[in-house]
Amino acid sequence: MELAADSGMQPLGWSVDPRDWRRPGATAIVEAVQREVRPGAVILLHDWRGLRDQTVEALERLLPWLVERGNTFGFPTR
Repeated sequence: MELAADSGMQPLGWSVDPRDWRRPGATAIVEAVQREVRPGAVILLHDWRGLRDQTVEALERLLPWLVERGNTFGFPTR
C-alpha cells in the first residue's frame, strides 16, 4: 500500500470479477460484467501470459456498452 501511496495512487478493491482468467469465452465475460456492474464499480480483468484474446474481445464489446450508459473511466488518485 505504501508503494501505491508514494506513487500518488490509492489501493482499491474490485466489485466486478468476471473470472476472465478462467477463459470462459468473451460472451461469458461480457454477460458477467453487464449483470454485475453498478455505478462506481471497479471491474477486475487480467492480462497475463499472452492469454488475453477473450478479455480483449470482451473489452471491445464492453467499452462501447459502458460508454453508451454514461460511464466514465479513470485511475485512482489521492
